[in-house]
Amino acid sequence: MTGGSSERGAFDQCDFDDVLFSVNHDLRKIPLARSRRNNGNSTMHLKLDEKGLYIRASLDVENNSEAKSLYSAIKRGDIDGMSFIFYVDEEKWEDLESDMPTRRIQKIKKVIEVSAVNYPAYSGTDINARDQAVLDNAAKALENARSKLENFKNEQLEILKLRNQILMKMGER
Repeated sequence: MTGGSSERGAFDQCDFDDVLFSVNHDLRKIPLARSRRNNGNSTMHLKLDEKGLYIRASLDVENNSEAKSLYSAIKRGDIDGMSFIFYVDEEKWEDLESDMPTRRIQKIKKVIEVSAVNYPAYSGTDINARDQAVLDNAAKALENARSKLENFKNEQLEILKLRNQILMKMGER
């Protein structure tokens, strides 16, 4: 038995060219989403953020019963962890003489699969379900708020211009 963790920056030069999204690492089944170089046709997008690897998958819950079941299980909280299949480029082992040595992954070479899992290897992972319509509505609301703010700024700028014109005319007298 070993413990393990990945170091900050381990994903920095990682190859994410072709990554599958599965449940419990079952690669025999059709993937529920896939990222091919994070292009526009990908049904999954990966990016690095301040916490580590961020994954956003668009599941076809209308046409894929396994995707629908997974979405439901995540919403209920029955599945709440993530796990990854990857190739290690650099690692460091600590406490090799103990019964529980620690493996520290310093560089990950390639991620080939990410999974929603019942029992994640790393407790710091999580997964959440969000309805696309809710996300779309939130994006529209944000855009609407930004538009209103921009309109307000433009109105304030016009008021300042008019005020300056009035003050300049008053100074000419």
